[in-house]
Amino acid sequence: MTKITLLDLTQNQLKGPIPSSLSTLKNLEIVLLSDNNISGIVEADIFLSLKKLKALYLGGNKITLSFIDYHTSDTLPKFEILWLESCNLKVFPDFLRFQDQLQELSLDDNKIDGPIPEWMGNTSKETLQALSLSQNSIRGFEQHSSVLPWVGLRELDLSHNMLQGSIPMPPPTTMNFLVLDLSFNNITGSITPCIERIEESLLVLNLRSNVLRGTIPNTFTNGSKLHMISLSENQLEDQLPRSLENCASLQILDLGNNHIEDMFPFWLEKLSELQVLILKSNKFHGAIPIPEKTNSKFPKLRIIDLSYNSFSGDLPHRYFQGWSAMKDTKSDATYMQARIDIWVENYGGLGIIHTQ
Repeated sequence: MTKITLLDLTQNQLKGPIPSSLSTLKNLEIVLLSDNNISGIVEADIFLSLKKLKALYLGGNKITLSFIDYHTSDTLPKFEILWLESCNLKVFPDFLRFQDQLQELSLDDNKIDGPIPEWMGNTSKETLQALSLSQNSIRGFEQHSSVLPWVGLRELDLSHNMLQGSIPMPPPTTMNFLVLDLSFNNITGSITPCIERIEESLLVLNLRSNVLRGTIPNTFTNGSKLHMISLSENQLEDQLPRSLENCASLQILDLGNNHIEDMFPFWLEKLSELQVLILKSNKFHGAIPIPEKTNSKFPKLRIIDLSYNSFSGDLPHRYFQGWSAMKDTKSDATYMQARIDIWVENYGGLGIIHTQ
């Protein structure tokens, strides 16, 4: 037993505490205990004493992770992956300041209150690729800077917090920023500075339910890889940018509950992958025209919401009849979850961004 390097008990129905005897398995490199019914106070030293441990997954249980902060960099394992969701954490664990090889860090669904401490900016600054801190009460960064410190970051989820100020931007050297989810915060300002820097590589942009103002930037370029754009429940205005038609891979476009004032964007029909289009509760107006003959009329569109606008004129039923994907009752309707699962190429992880 002492030669075991991997322990995977994910998604079982295990109950009770984590036995302290686990710390005797000195060769463990990967421990996966996620999604069980494990409960009670768990001393983090059980894992921090395993010097060879590289990956630890504890999320989806009912534990309270307890730390004794006397460690130094010499006494700790060098983690590459840490998933500590739902561990009743109230602060950022102090041992993280000694971690310089992390690639993925998730502290989702804890009770962390206050700003991200300044020392976190030096935690795995060169190696961190995915950071998820959603569903806490994080209020921003202790070190006030509009630029994120992690130079290789590719996925950032700070949704469902209490962030204020402008959208945090990746460092200028970032080349492959893939997922940005800052939804359900109190972020203000405009979108433009953020998009222009990362738009060419971005797969998911979720800024839903903030206090963003101004216009949607007209900077979407040919070759855009975006699969999902959610900007609903903000205070965005003016017209839709025509450069959106460059987003050939777009599957979900949610712009509901803003102040956008425009005609019906029939030109979006060329987006051959678009499945969900939400334009509700804006200032769209005028007739919905039947465009000239075209080979593609929203070929994959399954959900469209135009409610609470000012459209007028006759109902263009012949136009709607061309939306053939809505007639398909046999397809796997995963789009009904209003969720998109993105396999992040060359990363080995799964980015999941919720739009509801």
